[in-house]
Amino acid sequence: MTRPFIPFPIFPSYDHWQPNQVKRFPVNAYVSARLNEVDESCLPFINAWYADRYLNWIAHSWSPQTPHLQYYKTINGLEKMLNWSFANNLSLLDWTDADFRDYVGFVQTPDSDWASPSIQPRFLVSPGKDYHDYPINPEWKLFHTARASKSSDAIDRNVWKREIRSVTQFMDFYLKDVSAMRPNVSAAKLDWLSFKEPQARGSISDVVMEWIFETLPNLLSPHNSHLIEMYLTIARHTVRPMWQVLGTASSPGRIDQFMRNERGNWLESHPKNGSAVHHGHLAYGVLAVASDSSPTIIKNLAADLERLGQGRIDRLTKVGAEFHDILISDGVSAERVCRHLRIRVIDTLLSNNRDINAAKEILASICEQESDAAAAFDILSHRALGLIENRGRWTLQGILRLLKTRGIKLRNDGSPAALLEPTGDLSAAFHVLRSSNMEPCSEMLEKALSCLCSECKSTSASAAELLSCWLNEGVVIDADKVDKAIEHWGGFQTAKPLLRLHTPLHSIIELSDKIRATTMAAEK
Repeated sequence: MTRPFIPFPIFPSYDHWQPNQVKRFPVNAYVSARLNEVDESCLPFINAWYADRYLNWIAHSWSPQTPHLQYYKTINGLEKMLNWSFANNLSLLDWTDADFRDYVGFVQTPDSDWASPSIQPRFLVSPGKDYHDYPINPEWKLFHTARASKSSDAIDRNVWKREIRSVTQFMDFYLKDVSAMRPNVSAAKLDWLSFKEPQARGSISDVVMEWIFETLPNLLSPHNSHLIEMYLTIARHTVRPMWQVLGTASSPGRIDQFMRNERGNWLESHPKNGSAVHHGHLAYGVLAVASDSSPTIIKNLAADLERLGQGRIDRLTKVGAEFHDILISDGVSAERVCRHLRIRVIDTLLSNNRDINAAKEILASICEQESDAAAAFDILSHRALGLIENRGRWTLQGILRLLKTRGIKLRNDGSPAALLEPTGDLSAAFHVLRSSNMEPCSEMLEKALSCLCSECKSTSASAAELLSCWLNEGVVIDADKVDKAIEHWGGFQTAKPLLRLHTPLHSIIELSDKIRATTMAAEK
């Protein structure tokens, strides 16, 4: 084997990744050749195979909006561990505590031969060739040149967490997969490790910010000035990364995530005293706790919340009285807030998994194939762990997109899930929503409007009736989209009354008239 060891990519680029579809890993002939050069005692193919299995497993927890970013972050950690193991004639699957400590020292200050000043493609793509025949790019490296500097043994704390999280998660997966009883080597304490001191960030005063906002429109176009104002505001008032502030398509960031407290200090989330519910920023709040949590929370506080929500303050337990006093001292209505707060006990212990079974039964009722319920539960469980770690939130559209990308098909029935993934007759779904008095989310509203032009007449008519119901509840309906639906079904000037009776046109025109009447009343 050639010395010094030259690291090489093991996984394909995201565009050529085929999760759970390849019969043999690795697919690329050049990667297989490099693995053949590794000492047999390192078990190179078995290690790579387990790394690929882990990659396919962890992919269930990735956000549907940024799977490519999660993919490259994951394979970067795996390839560092594998290449370092091969370079030191070790099997990754058999790492000891001493091996882990040596790896820690390596990722602190990697060899300069493993670093590059710029990001390079993994393979040399050739037109007309398949990924199987792509040569490895000799300029590809695992680290950036700045990381290989020997000027300091300290490492950035966030970089360290990312590097070691890769080891921890992979080892947890492998040890559980083979039912090994030995501890995870990454759990060892490293008291000698030193971190870089965080650098103080400069701050822009409110006076300077106001001056900038007044000056920008005179220097730039309205669009560019507004864009710079947004970035300056985020940089000034948050310590979160930009992607977390802006959110995603299914879970966008909201301006009300930035709030000031009574002292004028900026907050980045709703205060945990119920004031978000009090002021109408949140409709409700649920505290989900495990069945083995404190009885003080499960029993006492849960009962006190219901009592306070009824306007009663008698016979409160100590924890309930303390919570009541906090709300009152913050000027928050205890009755109003507690009406919308609940504590939900989740039985997720293996010895008492009633809620897990109940969740799977619900999933079976909405999955096209009941046998997919267990797989759907596993997919959602893995994604939930990622949401907890990133302090994210579920949306119905996001759940549907996640299940769809994992090959789980849903039934076309009367559930809200079916509404957002429509095929065929959705009149039953619209009827359920009309009967439930459920406040529509933006996705449901848009879907109901689009269904006005559905080829299924009963779906279109039922959508018009649902929109009319929502209009009565104060929901704003787009009149232009309703008018387009009328044109789709023949227009206002349809001369044949019988045609109106056999198409959704009559219901849609009634909806249009009601919208205009509501608009005129509001203008008066």
